[in-house]
Amino acid sequence: PGRRRGGCGKRVVFRVPDDDTAPQGEVSLGVQTGRLRHPPEGLFGGRPGRAARFEVDGKPADPYALTRLRPGQRVLMEAAGGGGFGNPLEREPELVAKDVREGYVSEEAARREYGVELTAGGEADLKATAELRKRLAAGESEG
Repeated sequence: PGRRRGGCGKRVVFRVPDDDTAPQGEVSLGVQTGRLRHPPEGLFGGRPGRAARFEVDGKPADPYALTRLRPGQRVLMEAAGGGGFGNPLEREPELVAKDVREGYVSEEAARREYGVELTAGGEADLKATAELRKRLAAGESEG
């Protein structure tokens, strides 16, 4: 999150088939990703992006080792999202509302990270946003 938000990460989820298309025995998956422990930094007041994730059946897996998978196992891979540039409370409320409509930012993150209140129709409520941003800038929690 930032005045200019960082790039979005990517999520891939799949399950090794366990029906008549299933492989015989185990399959191997090789993955290499960065930013698992250290998410991308934000700049000039921007907040860090989201760290990467690699899981097998809901448990963290080693992205630098060859992973053996059995039929029926579920894999989740998430690439890191970029850090923001500038104070997120300075992002134009209309852009945050557009980010929410396009699925890049949740309504909760719009309030918590950007200090933007939305109308029932999904537009930025400029008066409520100004009040929320004032509270957030003063260090009060959202809500």
